[in-house]
Amino acid sequence: MRRLKWRTHIRILKAVIEIAFKNLDAELVRGLFRGIVEPDKLPDYDVKKRRLVKQHDKTVKELVKYYLRLAIYLYNSGKVEEAGRALGRAIHYAQDLVLKRRRYLIFDVHDKIEEELERYFNKIDKKMILECIHERPRRSNNPETIICSAISITYRVLKAFSDGIGKRNLMRRVLMIITLSTLSLVCLSSLSTMLSCIVYKCLIAITLILLLSSLAIILNATVKRPRCRRFRTVM
Repeated sequence: MRRLKWRTHIRILKAVIEIAFKNLDAELVRGLFRGIVEPDKLPDYDVKKRRLVKQHDKTVKELVKYYLRLAIYLYNSGKVEEAGRALGRAIHYAQDLVLKRRRYLIFDVHDKIEEELERYFNKIDKKMILECIHERPRRSNNPETIICSAISITYRVLKAFSDGIGKRNLMRRVLMIITLSTLSLVCLSSLSTMLSCIVYKCLIAITLILLLSSLAIILNATVKRPRCRRFRTVM
């Protein structure tokens, strides 16, 4: 099976974090470095094909999406290290997807390619990493393209996670503001004897609108744990 070695996975993840995600939670990062090597030790199971997941298979894209959604769910549930672990698994699968499989080879060239990847990675600097981040990832057998695409896809998965938890936090802040506004209006409405009938009715209408808005946000924020029907997943 063609896939990147643990050392390569870890070095790429570490490089992207140091360049673009320095402020990640330490507990999340700890989970990330656990999860990035986990799929080789604890692989998922493809129920449809009745075998362990082959990491070069294009169907692994579904696992990347599943573990990314799971990471966002776990993070918002307060399970930060477990969220990092799920995110690490997503990144591992995503990185392996950039390594193209040579079907015509009758001998194993994996070690040779790994040596080439290591040699190229030793030459890479901050400027090259920044350039790779904005490249479109693609499958290849060329070491330079593999490393650059793996950096790019790692950045994209981390960015998708960061955006996902950011939206959820924004929803929480909006909900808090609406709730406080509603309570304030309820208090004002209790002083209705001092207000005109028209003002009182307007306050009641605004209160009802805010309450309904709060309910809609609460329903939208209540996300169930993601499921992945095709695969029997470790997490």
